[in-house]
Amino acid sequence: MAKLGSVIGSRRARAIVVVLALLGTLAAGPARAAAGDVTFDGVLRTSHGAVVPGADLHLRGPEDFDFTTDDSGAFSVAVVPGDYTLEANAPCCGTPAIPNFRMLGVPITITTDRHDDLTVPVVTVSFTVTGPTGAPFEGATVGLEGSAYGADNFPLYAGGSGRAGCTTDCVGVYGHEDLGGTTDASGTASFDLLASSLPNVNLIVQPPDGATALTAVHFSDQTLTHDTAYPVAFESSDVTAPEIHAVIDATPNAAGWVNRVMPQVSFDCTDAESGIARCPYPVGIFTEGPDQTVTGTAFDRAWNQASTTQTFNVDWTAPQFNAYAYGTHGDNGWYRSDVNVEFVCFDRVSGMASCPASTTLSSDGANQTVTGTALDVAGNSATASITASIDTHPPTITASVRPSPNAAGWINRPGSVHFTCTDAVSGVASCPADQQVSREGRNQVFTGSARDNAGNSVTTSVTVSLDAMTPRLSRSFTSTGYQSAAGWWNAPVTVSWDCLDDLSGVASCTGPTTLGAGYAQSVSGFARDFADNLAYAYVDRVNVDPTPAATSFTTPDGAVIADLPLVPTAKAITGLASDDLSGVGAVEVVLTKLTPGPGLPSQTYWATVSCSLPTQCTWSFPRPSGLSPARYAVTATAIDLADNRDPHPPTITVTFL
Repeated sequence: MAKLGSVIGSRRARAIVVVLALLGTLAAGPARAAAGDVTFDGVLRTSHGAVVPGADLHLRGPEDFDFTTDDSGAFSVAVVPGDYTLEANAPCCGTPAIPNFRMLGVPITITTDRHDDLTVPVVTVSFTVTGPTGAPFEGATVGLEGSAYGADNFPLYAGGSGRAGCTTDCVGVYGHEDLGGTTDASGTASFDLLASSLPNVNLIVQPPDGATALTAVHFSDQTLTHDTAYPVAFESSDVTAPEIHAVIDATPNAAGWVNRVMPQVSFDCTDAESGIARCPYPVGIFTEGPDQTVTGTAFDRAWNQASTTQTFNVDWTAPQFNAYAYGTHGDNGWYRSDVNVEFVCFDRVSGMASCPASTTLSSDGANQTVTGTALDVAGNSATASITASIDTHPPTITASVRPSPNAAGWINRPGSVHFTCTDAVSGVASCPADQQVSREGRNQVFTGSARDNAGNSVTTSVTVSLDAMTPRLSRSFTSTGYQSAAGWWNAPVTVSWDCLDDLSGVASCTGPTTLGAGYAQSVSGFARDFADNLAYAYVDRVNVDPTPAATSFTTPDGAVIADLPLVPTAKAITGLASDDLSGVGAVEVVLTKLTPGPGLPSQTYWATVSCSLPTQCTWSFPRPSGLSPARYAVTATAIDLADNRDPHPPTITVTFL
């Protein structure tokens, strides 16, 4: 049973209003512009001196005017002179210093500028609640229920410290949550209430969780005119504390950590005597860290209490985990060396349980992935991957000469050097264009470089020798004889070839060719240089006749030759000459004087030759004029076109008359 010295309060179920005293002149507040020629202004305060900002004021009369107090509680409005009814409403929804109130139908006449202060009468009422053991009830809800009226019989509505909010059309307090205040550590709740009388008022005290009231005491015909304190005590035969246990909704791991996101701790409360009045609601753990403390207090219906405190290690965030690659960077995101992959792990709450060891990628290849998993002490895991493309080898490049060089390494016409590039890993980024070979020369160097997509490069060179000129080729003749004026050689002739090349050099040259007897013979000569250039020469119509001509007389030995009229003698010496190859060219006649006397001892002449065939000829030698008569030895020698002479010329004796 509650014991109460006296109780005063104010409460009504419907519209609750307050009578405001018009107390004199106020400082001017902000005005709402309106038509008229007089001003109504003032300040709205409580009887404790607190200004009331944000209150809604209304004048109802010849014209209606609505205005609001400013932050200092002041108001000012221009109105039309006349009789009005003043209404005022407290700002929603009250404060510990300003109760909720409403003023209705206060008559007021405004004929000239009028300055009035409006005062809300307020008193402070406090209740100190203790339990059966005399200990204060902290966190209990204390309030008043009933009707309260002001001095002029206007309903009053009292708002207490700690009172819950309501809407702008708030007309009363409904339900226990609106009963006023909550007791502090000393078990006391205080209220600033409107000064009034309190017929038919109930004092309600509830446990801290808002469950069924421990007691309800009715007070009536009380007058609330000054600040008052009232003790409220409760008695019970149950002096045994209840039992309370805390249970978390996730099982800690072996290391004592919970990794559920925002786990919830619930409480199990029991009391064998008066029963449980309050068991704590479940409590969520909203922060991570070790030694998270959760405390709950249970109350039985005798207001005995028991508390429990549990400590939890909570970490629901995965560790920070990153993978990093280290190596020699190439082009296009490739590495040109082995890649060392290192993992960096960090956990700011429970700490790391395991972090992958570093590893090395040493094989060439694209998009090689390394994945690792990190685990913190609470069992949270994180996975990190890194991808690396590695190409540590340069591309291959080969140079080929077009046309292909011969076995001696030479080409004999302008060409080009072509480069072929391959790369099996990152691919070829650049390969040289063909280079032209147009200048003659030995061991010309052509160089090209290839680069792959990883930035590896390689250079190759090829040596090219170009000789596009044919060698020079000339001929010469050698013989033990000579070539006659008729173009015949009178002894075998050797045709030799002279070969010369100023660049690649002579690789082969036709050797000497010896020609024996023959008519219109030909010889070919060839010269080839090391570049396979070929020179050709041709010698034709080479005539060789090493065989002498043959000579004979048709004039008998001892003949008399005379060119005398009527003398029956031969007039000329005659004979035959032959040569089977080149033919007879001439017949030489030598006269040797055998008879002593004047004249030359020996004279040489040329016979007249007549040939039916080049090889078969006759010849004739008449008596030379001026030749002294005498006996002569005549020698005839046939000479062929190769200047071969009959080696055994015949001789006869004739007498010239």
